[in-house]
Amino acid sequence: MIIIAVQPIDITQIIVAVIAAGGGIFSATIVQLIRRRQQQKVIIKTAASRKIKILIIVISISSLLLIGNLLFFLFRPKTKVEITCPHNEDIVEIREMVRGTSQNIPDGQVIYIVIYPHIVGLYYPQDNLVTMQENGEWSSLASIGVEEDIDKELKFDIVVGLANKEAQDVFNIYFEQEEWSGLKELPKGALIYDHVTVIRE
Repeated sequence: MIIIAVQPIDITQIIVAVIAAGGGIFSATIVQLIRRRQQQKVIIKTAASRKIKILIIVISISSLLLIGNLLFFLFRPKTKVEITCPHNEDIVEIREMVRGTSQNIPDGQVIYIVIYPHIVGLYYPQDNLVTMQENGEWSSLASIGVEEDIDKELKFDIVVGLANKEAQDVFNIYFEQEEWSGLKELPKGALIYDHVTVIRE
């Protein structure tokens, strides 16, 4: 029977080898974990950086749009409707051609003319169509008072403005009446832009 003697140094070497191997595996695992964490941090930083960049781009675009809208609102051409003829205190006839200029009229709105006799205190809408030109100039024939007003030097206001759909409907109902007895006030949606005071000859 052969007996193999095992020396203590051999066991120690095995233990050392096992510990060394375990230590190596442990070290490798730790290194791997550290690398993964570093990679995750890089990924997180990259994702955060991308989000920040996207947020900056969105804020920049929104700011530019806001500034653009403000500039457009501040510097856009204003709506204007003015009377150029007759002039203030002019002497006019019972049938007078009213002329004027306009710009930037909103869609759905039309120019209207109303005669306001000072002695009566009522508004008399005019049913004659307003002729518009491409350059914004307009004209319309207006009836200023009646025949009996001759030589009385009565004063009338020629009022011009813009009427939206609601105001146009009120004017149209007025025109359908048998007698045009005047309106106590202008309908809602009829805005006054200009007026001149004239005298009937």
